[in-house]
Amino acid sequence: FKAGVAEQVSDDDSDTHFDLGIAYKEMGLLPDARREFQVAMGDPRRRCLCWMMIGLIYREEGQPRDAIEAFQSGLESPEITLTESVGMHYELAMACEAGGLRWPVRQQRRRSTHGIDGRRESRLRRVDPRGLGPYRRGRL
Repeated sequence: FKAGVAEQVSDDDSDTHFDLGIAYKEMGLLPDARREFQVAMGDPRRRCLCWMMIGLIYREEGQPRDAIEAFQSGLESPEITLTESVGMHYELAMACEAGGLRWPVRQQRRRSTHGIDGRRESRLRRVDPRGLGPYRRGRL
């Protein structure tokens, strides 16, 4: 199946590669999904969302450090929107929590200039209630 799809889809078709990544992720074919998202990153408009999906896959695989790197890469995407930035900071905080790291919540809140819903905000407070973060402790 995958070989037939690979023959019919060009590397320039980022929409199809992104959709394949979603389908593979839902089927539990996480390495294949990750590869499709990496190909879909050829479209700068999708780069942030692809990094988000790659980070989620790493987190699902129990690799929080790789997830953190993916989310940080997503935050460096040139076409990132404010909504994507807020979501990426949230997922980054979740990956840090899963990896036993403390995320600088104050910095996260400053970067996401619009409000976060109460459920996410309470989760962020649990990650680092005092907002000290790893930078002050030299952890990250």
